[in-house]
Amino acid sequence: MNLLEIRSDFVNKTGRHDLVVDLTDYTDNGANFFIQAGQRLLDSLLPYRKDIGRYVTTLSAGQSSVILKYIRAFDSLYVTASGIGREPLDRKSYSWLIEQYGEDYGEKATNYVNFSENPTADDTLIIGSETWTFKSASPTTYQVLIGSTLSDTLDNLVAKINLVSSLVKAEKYSTSRVLVWAQSVGTTPNDYTMDTGAPDVITFGADTLGGYVAGRANQITVGQPLYWAPLISTPHPEMLLSNLPTLDTHDLFFGLERFKKDGVLIMPPADQSYVLTIYGYFFSKIEDDADVSYHSEMYPELLVMSSALVLEAFYRNTQGVQDWLSSINLFLKGIDHDLVREEMVLSGNQLRG
Repeated sequence: MNLLEIRSDFVNKTGRHDLVVDLTDYTDNGANFFIQAGQRLLDSLLPYRKDIGRYVTTLSAGQSSVILKYIRAFDSLYVTASGIGREPLDRKSYSWLIEQYGEDYGEKATNYVNFSENPTADDTLIIGSETWTFKSASPTTYQVLIGSTLSDTLDNLVAKINLVSSLVKAEKYSTSRVLVWAQSVGTTPNDYTMDTGAPDVITFGADTLGGYVAGRANQITVGQPLYWAPLISTPHPEMLLSNLPTLDTHDLFFGLERFKKDGVLIMPPADQSYVLTIYGYFFSKIEDDADVSYHSEMYPELLVMSSALVLEAFYRNTQGVQDWLSSINLFLKGIDHDLVREEMVLSGNQLRG
């Protein structure tokens, strides 16, 4: 069952019809909050066969960090490239990597770009060596679809940059501001200007908008990645981008989703393109009506029950929570038994004739 089907079951079985707009289309009016909380509860209550997954991405030449969403716990990392098989990376502490490779690993020059108005068709944005052109329809690789609002356009800009660029990454910082990371590998410092001429400005046609990026190229010798550590990249909430010092801030992860995302630091920086595979435990993504999860497909009644438990918790109905938890545990106990049976087979606890 997908989220829409779970939502219709949830409101009908709990009687909370006010949590959808109507009983025809079952458009969300608050039900998703409880369903998503129920899904996270199931994700964390009991290990199951599908909660470990693989995140596969491309590690570009010179890249030393990867940001991803929905990760609960990292398990292991591997790199694969032409001429080599799947090679495991050894996990080290973040401090060990800094001690071994120094703090000058940050190839990303970081700053933000302010937008005063929605770009118009054929306006361009130059970041380093890459030019992005805004289009009103059917954009191609380095073109960005103009949205109905500036905020929508920035969503499109960030999505397109992160999809097609190996040298620039972006994050939406507010409805009119984008944070940009520019990247380079080399032996000498390298400046980046996001402009069409003189530094300090970005030009959309006749409109001048603020922004400047300058940073130093990576000084670490590149090679085949050998080690990894969880990336410590979230700034303290009181830190403001406009008040950052100039040193030791290149790896901080700002933006609207900085608490939703996690990442890994990889050393040495890649000397070529690699396929990076991250094994780990992930939260289920169940945000859009068509989304499904392991529990919504295999145990939809369990997801409805856990959503109802969260609803009772917000009522502060202790007895209701306990009643739902007792029912949920019956299902979880059976799932646990199945996993134990499988582990017994895998461990070789079988008699041979």
